[in-house]
Formats: sequence, structure tokens, C-alpha cells
Amino acid sequence: MAVDMIVEPKWVVQNFGNIRILDASWTFKPKADVAEYKAKYYNKFGVGMNELKNPEYLAEHINGAAHFNFDIAYYPSEDERFTLYTPEEFSSYVKRLGVFNGDHLVIYGRGKDGGMAAASRAYWTFRYYGYTTVSVLNGGIEAFKLAQGVVQSGESMISSGNYEVKSVDNNILAKMTDIPFGNLASIKYLDARSRKNSSEKFQSDIQIRRPRVFVARMQFTSQSEKFVLQRDSRRRLIVIKLLPPRESRSETLSSLAAESDFRLLPSASPLLVLESLPSCTMEESTSWLTRLHNTSTCESLCYYTRLLYLDVHTYILPFCMQL
Repeated sequence: MAVDMIVEPKWVVQNFGNIRILDASWTFKPKADVAEYKAKYYNKFGVGMNELKNPEYLAEHINGAAHFNFDIAYYPSEDERFTLYTPEEFSSYVKRLGVFNGDHLVIYGRGKDGGMAAASRAYWTFRYYGYTTVSVLNGGIEAFKLAQGVVQSGESMISSGNYEVKSVDNNILAKMTDIPFGNLASIKYLDARSRKNSSEKFQSDIQIRRPRVFVARMQFTSQSEKFVLQRDSRRRLIVIKLLPPRESRSETLSSLAAESDFRLLPSASPLLVLESLPSCTMEESTSWLTRLHNTSTCESLCYYTRLLYLDVHTYILPFCMQL
């Protein structure tokens, strides 16, 4: 059955009894510790559904909607926040949401931009797993309420379904080997990062280039307390994603950088990019990174060796960095 990619709130209200609704609300939080998550929640969907509840969903959701919880539907890995499960594992989770094969799924989000970012991720996740009878609610729960849709609080009582992934659509996701780095003009690609202000011109300062110009040395997260830097004579680049409130935290890091042999490079919020000066020794780098970690300003911090000097306005984020 062919369905529209986007459905309007009025249509959802009118067809309420003929669709299965999923709430894809997700609250931003620091990436979970990979080892801890794997031990406690990986493929343990019952445990996750009991312990990883979303307060926004509990406070208000469309009547009868199950919560497609990003903290359960995906799992964190070293390189990704939302790593896809195997088809069998994903099927096991979605069955718990009361989804049956053949259901017309309507997915919605909430908040900024009508929650379309979260709803769209959930939508394409189902498409990847070969399920095409799925739509996104235009405008999210806010638009649904304006259309006189019924909402509720607490948890919906949901019986298990029989959803099962039949096959995956590998055309949905592009692999690194699929990207023609030598001829990027032959493809069309979009920068999907949020605009800081829709009225201002959005200029990307992070462009896709050949990833060979960087070699990852290590990843340093808030769960790490010790790390070792390899000795070499190359300059190093530190890429940091700041936690809110970003303006004050950026000022703190700028002050720290001024006291060290690092210099700030042009970058777009919420990223902060620093490069070590030739005079910066390994011991000084290690000491400064420790002080940086103690400020608790970063969600993720990666330390890299810069192998090739680029134009000052163009930087490459290594693909292993979690954004």
C-alpha cells in the first residue's frame, strides 16, 4: 500500500482508527558510555523500556501512541550515537511498540520545527529496514492539538505486535566507499545541520574532503580520565563540541587557550577548533587537555594529527567524531 511521506494533522484526526502512531520525541543528552550501555541495555529492550523513559512523552503524547525511544531503538558505538541494530533485533523492539506488519505508521515529534528532525530520523530508519507504509505527521504534536486531536499523559497500554523486518534497503544509507571524493561534482549532497538563524546566510565551514589528511590518534570523552599522546613533530588539531550554555563555555575555553600554546581557528557553533603551535610540547598538550577536561565544557573531544595544511577557513572533521 502506497502512502504519503507527509500527512497533515487533520487527516490523522479523520483516520485515527486506521493508523498506528509512534511518538519519536527525544531529549538531547550527552552520549552514553558505550561499554556501560552495552552491558546494561544492548538488545535488552524490556529493561530499556522500564528504565529509559522520556519525560516529554510521559507528560503528553497523542492518545494511544507508543514511544519510539531513540535511547532504545538505537545503541551508542564508538563512532556513532545512533547505531542501527540488526534486523532481528530491531524487529524485537518494534514488536513491543504494538506494530503489526501492514500497519500504516505515522511518526511525529515535538518542539523546534515541529519535531521533524526526530520524526524524520525514525521515518528513514523504518525505510532502511524495508518498511514503506510509514508517514511523518506534519507539524508534530503541536499541530495535531491545533487540529483538535486528542492527547493523553502517562504511558499507553500497548499489546505486542508481529512486526518483522523482511529485508533492508541498502540504498538508504551511503557508505564511505560510495562517496566519490575524487569527483564530488558528480553527486549532489546537502549540509543538514541546523541554521543558527534562518534569516542569515548559512555558510558551511566544514566541507567534505578526502579524509586521508587526518589520522585519528585517540578519542577523549567525559568518561576518560587518562590518555597517552603519541610523540611526533606534527601540529595537532582539537575539535570540541560544546555543551550549553555554549557562549559562556566558549569564553572559558578561549581563556584557557590564551594561556597555552594553542590558537583558536574559525569554526561554526557548537564546534570549537584549536590548533597547537609549533612551540607546544607533548607535556604541555597533555597538561592543557587535562585542564580542559576538568572544565566539563565538552560533550566530545577528539585529538588528531594534522598531516596537511589547508586553507584557514576549511577544516575536515574526521568521520569517527560523534556529533
